Amino acid sequence: AIDTLRWTDSGMIYAWSGLNSLVVGQAGEDTFGITGFIPRRNELGIAKRDALYVITSSENPTPSYRTVNEGIGLIAPESVVVQSDIAYFLGEDGVYRWTGEGITLISEAKVHPWFTTSDTFNRSAFDTAVGWWDQDEKAYKLLLPATGQTTLNRWVAYYPEQDIWLGPHLTGAFTPSYGLVLEDADDLALPCLASTTGFIWKKQATRTDDTATAIDFDVTTQFLSGQTPDIEKVWLQPSVISKIEAAGTLTITPTVGGLGASAGT
Repeated sequence: AIDTLRWTDSGMIYAWSGLNSLVVGQAGEDTFGITGFIPRRNELGIAKRDALYVITSSENPTPSYRTVNEGIGLIAPESVVVQSDIAYFLGEDGVYRWTGEGITLISEAKVHPWFTTSDTFNRSAFDTAVGWWDQDEKAYKLLLPATGQTTLNRWVAYYPEQDIWLGPHLTGAFTPSYGLVLEDADDLALPCLASTTGFIWKKQATRTDDTATAIDFDVTTQFLSGQTPDIEKVWLQPSVISKIEAAGTLTITPTVGGLGASAGT
């Protein structure tokens, strides 16, 4: 009965009445059925892989639901995060945002290939993805398996206020198994990662690895075409503004030519 939603009586988590059930969508339409729940405001979203519904009544004898969207659904139940009445979740072709104004594919404009090709992540294991909200950075973060792998050793981050994506990041000190938010002794949010070895790792203030080594990273800037890619141009001297650091090496590698041009020092 994978298409059947069941619930207990109010305040009676042990009482599973046979009357408290509702077939959501078309029974037998796929082999997955209901894939997860998205509680947003006073609505309870019931998701399948290709559709999203909302329960409108749980009163017997006629419980009911309405359709929010056909064609958009939830593939990873653990990817659901609700923050400030906004729900984020992973569908088959990317990360969606559900607000009072509807459902939007927020990954399409900037990182669509991450979720629609096999170049970055193992799409066949998307159903294992895990999402959480980083209160410190005000970001939705998502653990995903890299191409050819099944472990959740990569993660990406979406920052709604700036509308930017960062990643994919690799956690090399351990293999993550889950992302979660705990509370410290002062009752403050504490974003953490759980590892496959049974330990929980918390964030630290410095941007180093779990000891004191600076983390190397690459940044590819936007290609400069001047909105007219078919004419020749002269960009002359590039300028770079960066924060003053006590130590480290910054290497700038310019590329001139088409998108397939080889980079040269």
